[in-house]
Amino acid sequence: MTRLTSGTKDYTIEGVRVRIYNPAKTVVDLFRYRRSAGKRYQKSPGLNLALEGLREALRKRKASPAEIARYAEEAGVWKVVQPYLEAITANA
Repeated sequence: MTRLTSGTKDYTIEGVRVRIYNPAKTVVDLFRYRRSAGKRYQKSPGLNLALEGLREALRKRKASPAEIARYAEEAGVWKVVQPYLEAITANA
């Protein structure tokens, strides 16, 4: 499975194929695109939104720490996500 298809489900809505990402994958993508410098990341959501998404996904039990860790490893951002995930889950 590639980075783009991992953590997704395809649905057909009114004859149109739509790919929906699961909450854990979405949180990890927020961390992947957290930077605000450079052309590629000019419209990035930033670290604050990534942290808010992480907290809410865990609080609402939409994603488990293990799922988030797995997708973070796949995406190559585990070293970025790990300290935040550990801090949030240690205080829970």
